Amino acid sequence: MLAFEGSLRWLNMLCNPLTLPGAEAIVGALEKSCILATVCGLQEGEARIDLRGRTLQPCDAVLLAGDLQKGALGGACCGVYTIQLDDNNLAGRGKEHEPEKPEGLRRLARALRVNSTVTRLSLKRNLLGVEAARALAETFAAARTLRDVDMRHNAVGVDGARRVAEAMAMRPAQWRQYNGVPLGELMAGTMQQLDLSDASIGLDGGLVLANWLSHNDSLTALELSGNELGGHSSKVVTTAISDMLQLNQGLRSLTLRRNALKSYDAQALAKGLARNTRLTTLDLQNNAIGADGAKSLVEALRSSDTLEAGGGKLWQWFKSAVGAHGSQVRPEKLTSSEELMRLDLGGNPVGKDLLASLKGPCRASINIST
Repeated sequence: MLAFEGSLRWLNMLCNPLTLPGAEAIVGALEKSCILATVCGLQEGEARIDLRGRTLQPCDAVLLAGDLQKGALGGACCGVYTIQLDDNNLAGRGKEHEPEKPEGLRRLARALRVNSTVTRLSLKRNLLGVEAARALAETFAAARTLRDVDMRHNAVGVDGARRVAEAMAMRPAQWRQYNGVPLGELMAGTMQQLDLSDASIGLDGGLVLANWLSHNDSLTALELSGNELGGHSSKVVTTAISDMLQLNQGLRSLTLRRNALKSYDAQALAKGLARNTRLTTLDLQNNAIGADGAKSLVEALRSSDTLEAGGGKLWQWFKSAVGAHGSQVRPEKLTSSEELMRLDLGGNPVGKDLLASLKGPCRASINIST
């Protein structure tokens, strides 16, 4: 059995070619030692652990977990508030399609559950997969001190994203930020406009944000362009946004440009739009919703209470990229509403079927041009 004798108090075993059993043996010896404070080379009294870009592997996550648990007993990690682990390989795989090795992350997640000081955790670009996300979700549901988490640029998948969002929704008042989304400010109702364009919030960030906005009416304008929220066959984020639109009574403007939205994403959004009574501006420019997606949105506009109620509820701009050809059409009618001023589907070969579906009673100028 491995044991550390004498007066050894500081040891750094990170970035060594250890096996997981070997790392566990080192942590076991750390736990039994009355003198040794760290096996990750941490300095006592540090408030931040910065291990970014160190090519850390799952075995290193086991070692760090050991240090965190030792910290609860007065080790080197006893006062740590921030852990930065960006740009490593804690999932233990070379590419996204390769099987992950989640044992190290599971061990680290368990250590964080019982930790009483860490408030901020950053795990960007670690090739984290579904299993790692599941383990971390359990931690988010149980940890009492975590406030700020960043897991952008990973591959947690649909199930992993759902687990994370569900876990964080259990105690919404606890969180300040997730993947750059200012959850604390949203919860406090102090924001009216939020620009997250090109923020790479990911599937998980999109689901977390949709959950928060379902119970927050202070935000009036939301910019989410360039976050690749669409294109997933499960329609996971667009369905969540659609559900949010049915509940939220504050949002007036929603921009979803450049999100790789497909026809099924547009169909999911249409369900929320048909029942939303407050949104006045929707921008879906530079996506690929296709003619079927555009039809669904047009039908949603027809049945929208916002359009029929009048009273200043104005759909100012409705934009969607569905192709490359163009034509200009000014149908006599679209809906029974006189509020619709402009429907812009710039740069789109929508086809004769869609043009026919746009016929209806309306004063609006409908542009389908390149």
